[in-house]
Amino acid sequence: MKLSIIVAAYNEEQYIRKCLDSLIKQSMSTGLEIIVVDDGSTDDTAKICDAYAKKYPGRLKAFHEANAGQGPARNFGISKSTGDYIGFVDADDWVSNNMFEEMYQTAVKNNSDMVVCDVNKIYDWENRQTSFHSLPKGSGSIDIKEYIEHGLDNAYSCNKIYKRKLWHEFHYQGMVYEDLDIILDMLS
Repeated sequence: MKLSIIVAAYNEEQYIRKCLDSLIKQSMSTGLEIIVVDDGSTDDTAKICDAYAKKYPGRLKAFHEANAGQGPARNFGISKSTGDYIGFVDADDWVSNNMFEEMYQTAVKNNSDMVVCDVNKIYDWENRQTSFHSLPKGSGSIDIKEYIEHGLDNAYSCNKIYKRKLWHEFHYQGMVYEDLDIILDMLS
């Protein structure tokens, strides 16, 4: 497997379909596995995940865990993944159709440990959208020191893909803002 995408989901019945649809529609049709970890949801999230796993058996796997938080759910997803690279999508997010193909091709071309992309934030309740560029200079290889100093939203987990070997050393904690706890350490 080339790339594993992990979705940790807790009570996301309102958004999970849009998230999973965006992953199923990825232009990277081979070598992509989608792992959804239901983190003890009390709504219909688990049923929705199971329905997608049944409909897309070769592409999507659904697992169910007792509620432990997003970090432990992501760790569980990593343990079940087989990809050379690993990425994350929050259950209330969706991605462009070519996101993971482009990131994976960039990773392989440059033998990258990590590839980062830009982020669009949509504020439904305010009816507005903002775009955050990961780097002010655009794309290409960059010195990690420059990214840490000048990168925007560089502590997000969900705008990156990571070489599997990084996850041998790093693990999410069971806390709020679990990505802030490890991503900057991982980058450095």
